[in-house]
Amino acid sequence: MNRDKMIQIIRKCAGFLMKAESVFSVLGSVVLLAAVLIAVVCRYWLYIATPWADELARYLFLWIAFVGMGYVTQINGHIDVQLVDTIVYKHSKNPEKTMKFVIRVSQVLSLVVLVVSTVLYGQFMLARYPSVSTALRIPMRIPYLSTFVGLLLMCLHELSLLFLPVSDPMGMKED
Repeated sequence: MNRDKMIQIIRKCAGFLMKAESVFSVLGSVVLLAAVLIAVVCRYWLYIATPWADELARYLFLWIAFVGMGYVTQINGHIDVQLVDTIVYKHSKNPEKTMKFVIRVSQVLSLVVLVVSTVLYGQFMLARYPSVSTALRIPMRIPYLSTFVGLLLMCLHELSLLFLPVSDPMGMKED
């Protein structure tokens, strides 16, 4: 398989994953909004306690945030510090080549940290006793799983970025 074909396959897989993450985030946000609306209406107008709505909103927020981490990784939307860019462009003879190298090194280091974090968190999550949430009566592993899934998605996106061109990972720029 040639390099261009492999890049196209990786872009397609990353694009599919991003689409799934964005659909999940939008649908989750709609359900989150409905749960919060129900909680507010019941609490302040009907004077009825709805602990299930508060708990559902809390757990949905976790899932939306952690699934969104993978999406943001792929589009390079996390907060970055441009100190390295400034130093490289000021002191390097070939700043573009140096920056590509720095980016690849940071991607590898990020991937290592993410893999270690995912494995350690997976072990933590499996070691937890089988408790259930108070209002919804769901296993607490479901909310804990949001962190694991978010870390796993970040690993997948970071891995895909390692194989894609630094300058245009998703092939969006016109040549």
